Amino acid sequence: MDFQDKMMIVAALVGALVLILKPENKVMEQQTAPVAKVFNGTYTITSPTGAHRTFRIRTALHGDMKGKRLVELLVGPDNENNFQPFGFVDDNGVAVWKKYRGQDGKPSIH
Repeated sequence: MDFQDKMMIVAALVGALVLILKPENKVMEQQTAPVAKVFNGTYTITSPTGAHRTFRIRTALHGDMKGKRLVELLVGPDNENNFQPFGFVDDNGVAVWKKYRGQDGKPSIH
């Protein structure tokens, strides 16, 4: 499962406005879904192929991001400490940080 697939799963989880990206990370279209309230917590999503990804949504408590809700991907074996944040979640959907979107038409390395 590549990064684009992971982002589509997050979009379905949040159920809000997201950008659907081509493999070369150019915007194809915008898709809207009914707004659903997603609470802070850990969510494991299983695809039809049986692959799974674990995401965490949390509110930052300190620093420049204090009060913002972060969406994070589990990237290692430690289910408590190996989460990599990659964007913000709010009532409008998921905003993936630029560094995780890929550049110049190339797929993201993440």
